[in-house]
Amino acid sequence: MKYYGLPLQPMQESGAFLLRAMQNEEMPRLDLLIRESVQNALDAGRARASNAPVQVDFNLRESSTQAIASVFGEGIDVSAIYDRYADKETMLEIRDSMTEGLTGPLTFGSVEGDAPHGNLLKLVFEIGRTRRDNAAGGSWGLGKTCYFQMGSGLVIYYSRIRSGEGFEERLVASLVEDETRTDRLQQASRTGIAWWGQKKSCVPSPRQSKSI
Repeated sequence: MKYYGLPLQPMQESGAFLLRAMQNEEMPRLDLLIRESVQNALDAGRARASNAPVQVDFNLRESSTQAIASVFGEGIDVSAIYDRYADKETMLEIRDSMTEGLTGPLTFGSVEGDAPHGNLLKLVFEIGRTRRDNAAGGSWGLGKTCYFQMGSGLVIYYSRIRSGEGFEERLVASLVEDETRTDRLQQASRTGIAWWGQKKSCVPSPRQSKSI
């Protein structure tokens, strides 16, 4: 996957800022993560005649450090990954069902006028923006920063959505870390924020494949 590091610009947020943005010291991080995950799934719940409930599952899986380094080696100091996880690491998988999935345009350039941004852009690329949807559980989009506070800060998003008469799979990853830490994974980054997506794009966008 191709690495897209966020460059330092005027009025630009940094990873250190986003990791402290919620300023919720009273609730444990794990509680925040569960609450945010369930709320995101409910916001994306599909309207079905059967009224089937939205389901959210939390699983722990082991993955080899070599596999992670081979996929995300571009843009990351591979030696720093092995310093943290010499052989393998435990990954938290959050899976929801009976939801719309990560729908909508792949990039902001594909959004016309005031058209909806869709679930993909709102979850993966938007932080700190007000929500106009009165049915949504959050308003500022800061709750999603709880994912980056767990583990290394690397979050992988995968979704299989309906597209026309078939299905479409979307895959994108994001990393938010404190750019001032000496052991950070992105040694060359001045913001601590990055994405990984398809290689043919000049802006961060998910890899996608379609099936019937």
